[in-house]
Amino acid sequence: MLEPTGRHLFVDGLRPPPGFRMDVAVGTTYTLGLVSLLLPPLAMAAHDRVNVDDGDVRDDDIALLEAVRRLADRTTVFCHAGAIHVPGTYRRLLAFAEDCVVEVLPTRPGRTFHPKLWALRFSDGQSVRHRLLVLSRNLTGDRSWDTVVQLEEDPAGAIDGAPAATFLRRLPEMAVKDVTAARSAQVEDLADTLQRARFATPAPFTRGELWPLGVGTDHDWPMPDNVGRPVVISPFLDQKTLDRVPARDSTYVSRPDTFDELGSAAFTGRRTLVLDPLAETTHFTENEESESQGGVDGESDDGDTAQVTAPWEVRSGLHAKVLVWNYDGSGWWFVGSANATGAAFDGNVEFNVLLRGPQRSCGPQSLFPEEDRRGELTLSRILTPYAIEEADPRPDPGRRVEMDVAAFHAALATAGPQLVADEGPDGRYDVRLAFSSPTPDDPGVTTVRPLSRARNDARALGAEARWVDIGLADLTPFIAVMTEVAVDGADTPVRLECVLKTELVGVEHDRPAFILRTLLDSEDSVLRYLSFLLDEAGGPGWHLDGQADGERAEGSALPRPTYEDLALLETLVRAAGRGDESLTRVHSLMSDLRDHNGDSPVVSEQFLQVWEAVWAAVGPKRGGAR
Repeated sequence: MLEPTGRHLFVDGLRPPPGFRMDVAVGTTYTLGLVSLLLPPLAMAAHDRVNVDDGDVRDDDIALLEAVRRLADRTTVFCHAGAIHVPGTYRRLLAFAEDCVVEVLPTRPGRTFHPKLWALRFSDGQSVRHRLLVLSRNLTGDRSWDTVVQLEEDPAGAIDGAPAATFLRRLPEMAVKDVTAARSAQVEDLADTLQRARFATPAPFTRGELWPLGVGTDHDWPMPDNVGRPVVISPFLDQKTLDRVPARDSTYVSRPDTFDELGSAAFTGRRTLVLDPLAETTHFTENEESESQGGVDGESDDGDTAQVTAPWEVRSGLHAKVLVWNYDGSGWWFVGSANATGAAFDGNVEFNVLLRGPQRSCGPQSLFPEEDRRGELTLSRILTPYAIEEADPRPDPGRRVEMDVAAFHAALATAGPQLVADEGPDGRYDVRLAFSSPTPDDPGVTTVRPLSRARNDARALGAEARWVDIGLADLTPFIAVMTEVAVDGADTPVRLECVLKTELVGVEHDRPAFILRTLLDSEDSVLRYLSFLLDEAGGPGWHLDGQADGERAEGSALPRPTYEDLALLETLVRAAGRGDESLTRVHSLMSDLRDHNGDSPVVSEQFLQVWEAVWAAVGPKRGGAR
């Protein structure tokens, strides 16, 4: 179990089953990378000609744009308020995904919203199918060792979906701002169908139970007192958890700094292991060759400013959270988002799954086999014993300050932040930051800026936080917040940075449509976008170069495609015959490409005539645009 070569890509878990399309998706995460936010729609759109296996979405912005516009209104991501990472660069594509983001806080003050669950519902037009992804990984570009349990709906399955339904219903109640009626209804509808769903237990396990924490259920610490050979895998530990786990024959897999903070006396009689230093930065393929996992933007830190995110965030190395033990003749696994800490089981919002199976294949011996398995890369072969040097605890002097700053950022999110925009006669905007409620006391020095502005354009938090001469395409509800606090006894101050989502006020124009026109500003880009709109479910589609394998090669002698190509007309006719939603999406695109004068500068008159004829024939039967 947990063989390092047993990779499971997050994007694979998001892809619809054959013949199905994404109907609705709800994800939860502690930290959120805004570039990573663009990945799920691209994976769920199932564009066969777009490779996102490595999490890289940089190479095809047109495919990404189409996927986000298609699926953003059916995808909602709940994250901890004040835990959105600051990207290295701002992408205008985020305008189409910003409504997906819902910032939340647990009902218990001082606790963390920490689950990593994706609840997915797919449809083939006749029936629906559910899938649950229970992860330890946040929706970021982090390169870390994580776990994922993928649960597929099965009417005869042993796992009841009702706890996931209860969990989903609690999410809108934790939002720091009102969730739109449409999204609340979507979450409730997904919960209603999950309530009746059952899921197959992944082999070799035979039984399982979903285990939400911090949402008012009866679930608590899962491990009985008299278990055998307990194994605790967690990047964070505390004394409360050590006291709960029987010390005899126990094994702890964590990070060196976690062991050092607790001291060796706390682990008397316990085995302590860490990842081998090589494994900290290396991931293994099936051939045991190292390769980069790749963040969503192809960088290890998702383009984020990792040096100013909270130091308790794990960006690489061990991030999995697993409890394993023997009990009652079976092997048990508790896997998901919960760290082995007191807070995880006493107020944090978490989501795990408890699995049971045969001891030989599911117990601790499956992680640390006693027999010699030469040639196999098991988990035990990438672990190494760790000797804790000091007996007494060695607390981090800045940790309390860091937690206070994180709480300050979360409190700012609850104070009703607004970016108030005033349009000038030239169509550009002056913007100021305001709050609808009193803000908390600043623990240090805090600066803010709209996320689309450069770092040197940050302003001190306060009444004079304003910016001038911003174009419509660069208006965004996201602000970057940086707080710096001096720490007694430390050489360097604590510096934490995050993104908060504000309410954007005073913008009367259709900002997403304007941004769409800036992104699709040429005939080539519109044609490529149309090819994705009309390429349904891996069908023959319509490719810009007349080939089946992607874009026209540089220097190709093939003529550049135009709106007058018969291939485009034929594809429109095929789409009309399929009776799916692709023509409705083309209709929406044609409407959004018109400027305030009603003109479409990058769409030829000939194509408009063809399109209007096709839409006149089939559009009324569809009830117009949706």
